[in-house]
Amino acid sequence: MKFYKRFPGDIQIKTGHLTPAEFGCYDRLLDHYYATEVPLPDGRCYGIARAITKADRDAVNRVLAEFFTLTEAGWEQSRAEEVIAEALPRIEASKTNGKLGGRPRKVAEETKQKPTRFSEETKTETQPHDLTKGSHKPESSLRSEISKASPSHPARRGERFAEFWQAWPKNERKQDKAKCLDHWKRNELDQHADTILADVRIKRGTTKWQEGFVEAPLVFLRGKRWEDEVEPESCGTSNPRIESTAALLAEQQQHASTPLSPEQRAA
Repeated sequence: MKFYKRFPGDIQIKTGHLTPAEFGCYDRLLDHYYATEVPLPDGRCYGIARAITKADRDAVNRVLAEFFTLTEAGWEQSRAEEVIAEALPRIEASKTNGKLGGRPRKVAEETKQKPTRFSEETKTETQPHDLTKGSHKPESSLRSEISKASPSHPARRGERFAEFWQAWPKNERKQDKAKCLDHWKRNELDQHADTILADVRIKRGTTKWQEGFVEAPLVFLRGKRWEDEVEPESCGTSNPRIESTAALLAEQQQHASTPLSPEQRAA
């Protein structure tokens, strides 16, 4: 990202309690986050914030603990992830326009009718004659009507997003449903829905997800995490709780199948 919006009022409310050193570290970390569009790498935050002294490094630690969350991808910041996700379609559109030679011309310029040399009186006289022969509209007007009748960009779909949202595990990071749906439609992810749902089903059975280490769905979609090629975990992993339950059931079944003596029946 070349730039990002900055709201002084919100910043003052959220960071007004920081010292000048802490606020400087906060600014540098966020600038690096937006410039690279990825979470801050763990272990490099001191270098990113130019923290040399112990006091500076303590300031970095306090900022990270308060405003960022450590994940496998690095130090994430939820607000930064939202801003980046919203900006990505505009960035991709700018890159595409640049490859094509610049921003496309506006329809208003193309459909602007050129002035004619006929006077208003001549136009009025020839109008009935034109109506008897049919409608002779300027070529620019015809192009405009055709473009309205048959848009070149069909409406984006999102029918299968509901399946994805239902399959995603319930946790405190399952949020921003509207933004996830918008990202789904913009990138036309219906065509990848089967692959995405299969990846979610596999990851729900992994130890990482079962222990609660699940990223936000918006981060999953923006990062195309279904392309990570995660393999299903082996079923041979021992689980003491499951093994003890199975042993108890087997013992009960064995007792049930053993014939009882007359004394045992009487008892």
